Amino acid sequence: MPGRDAIAARDRVRTVLALVAALAALPRTASAQAGGDPPSAAFACMGEAEAFVRDHDLAGIRAERDRRLTATASGEPAAAAYRWCVIAELMRVLGDDRAAACYARAIAAAADPGYELRLADYLRNTRGPGAPLIEQARRHYTAALDGAQRRVAPADGDAATITDWATRGLMLTYQRDGLPLAPWSGDLPDRSRSRWPGLTVLAGARVAVDTNDTPLDMTVPPEVDDARRFTAEAMFASSRFRTARPLRDSELRAIARAPLRDEMTVRGRLRASPIGALDVWYRQSDVHDGEITNFNLPTVMNDVTTSELGAGITRALDLYPAFDILLAGGYHRVHRTGAVEFVPDQAQDFNQLDARATAVRYLGPDQLALSGSYAVMAIPDASGGVAEDRARGRRIAAIDASYAVNRLALAPLRLPAVRVTAGVAEDDETFGVRVIRRRDAHLGLALVRLQGCDVTVQSSVLSGTVDVRPPDPSQYSGEDPQQSNAQYRTALTLLRRVIDEDAEPGMPAEVLGVRPSMVNAVVSVRHDVRLAGLHAFQNVRAGIELWAKLFVTPLRGTAFLVSAGYENQYFYMIGKDLHILHVDVRMGW
Repeated sequence: MPGRDAIAARDRVRTVLALVAALAALPRTASAQAGGDPPSAAFACMGEAEAFVRDHDLAGIRAERDRRLTATASGEPAAAAYRWCVIAELMRVLGDDRAAACYARAIAAAADPGYELRLADYLRNTRGPGAPLIEQARRHYTAALDGAQRRVAPADGDAATITDWATRGLMLTYQRDGLPLAPWSGDLPDRSRSRWPGLTVLAGARVAVDTNDTPLDMTVPPEVDDARRFTAEAMFASSRFRTARPLRDSELRAIARAPLRDEMTVRGRLRASPIGALDVWYRQSDVHDGEITNFNLPTVMNDVTTSELGAGITRALDLYPAFDILLAGGYHRVHRTGAVEFVPDQAQDFNQLDARATAVRYLGPDQLALSGSYAVMAIPDASGGVAEDRARGRRIAAIDASYAVNRLALAPLRLPAVRVTAGVAEDDETFGVRVIRRRDAHLGLALVRLQGCDVTVQSSVLSGTVDVRPPDPSQYSGEDPQQSNAQYRTALTLLRRVIDEDAEPGMPAEVLGVRPSMVNAVVSVRHDVRLAGLHAFQNVRAGIELWAKLFVTPLRGTAFLVSAGYENQYFYMIGKDLHILHVDVRMGW
């Protein structure tokens, strides 16, 4: 969720703002007599708005916004610009989309690069569909940097602060893009001024021992249904289609597995306004002993190897006054071996298409986000074997919604913000005459910034059924009750901000060429219980994970996202204990 600088800044930031506001209050004649520019009024504007918000409720903030709107008809340009800036800062807190226009009025009234900085931060950090409005934010960050360079004494301190904050804003705006390759020379501010499209390369690697697959591509939802998959595999192995007998405990324990997984991704990105980001990538992944070779022998596993070439496009759009929207689509050419039962060496080459959209709208201070995704895999029929087992195909669709109740953080309550999430997904996969139907539904509640932590509780229902569609109508068709299963999951997550990047608006301190921008510690506990089907794979999983975001100065400020974690997963009905480990490194994402 986009942050709110006026509310979320820490005490040390407030101290800095108070000092800068005091500088801004110095008589402007003194600056003029010294032959320099007056101090930037944008910091005083920011501090005044924050102080007012801290002491007033929602109705009071709205009344102050309206009062100031009626008072801007007259006054000298500098005073008018300051009033427009305060109005914009109040609108930012109120979720009023007119804030951008008010910042623009302040910029037009006074040549103060601080106002450019405030508008750029608004477009990056408050507006946007879960992603910055990159083109608009870049333009105003660049204007802030250019304006700061033109300023002369005695406003050197303001110019340095504007440059520092704007440079960091640009780094966060482009943090997902990876290592810049073109333009070939110049630092980040210089590249932001270039009219040529930007060319970058993203790369990532992951090694894990896990029951689920978590792709390096963060736009792809991770696999989370291990208990359902294990239950479905065991029920199919014991069905009339395979062994036609209950599985032994040793076979059930073999099915509950955490195979070694490794993945690497390389992606080239061309970012050109107004097209957005054009990506071309290669991905290679291996799951060692991850697939059951023959369900008549459910303890025998084989490797699954997947490689893909892909191309996609992503674009964030400002559709004011309706909403901000993120549109994305991709094409994948997939080569896979190891996924066909009985013939693990058989290759599958197929096309995959996917599309995603996320729309975000402020409803007062609160924020509503709706997202949807759809993917279709044209998996070719298997060759050889029984004819009625050859058909293949898969289709996945999902809808998610979240509502952030930000008004609770305002006076008089001053409570943590609350975020409510909900979503449903369906995944239909064809295996010959059988169509496996997976259905997910989840509901979550999060307390955001509770003493520096986010606390999330989520409940999910994961179900699976099998429809049998034999070619002979005289044979049984319809849902196979012997294959139905469902699980209920409760998950608790505690995220602690060890280094909070929203608390420091300037550049992070550099240590050995690295600027740590964010460090989060995450503790998670979840419990899967059976609702239908086998009870063997009920489990408890708990562990800790560390996330760090680092900007590497020698690589032109490229952002790296590093994560590592350990969890223990215990299947208490069958006495199976698994150690879950992973290490991820992403250069861009």
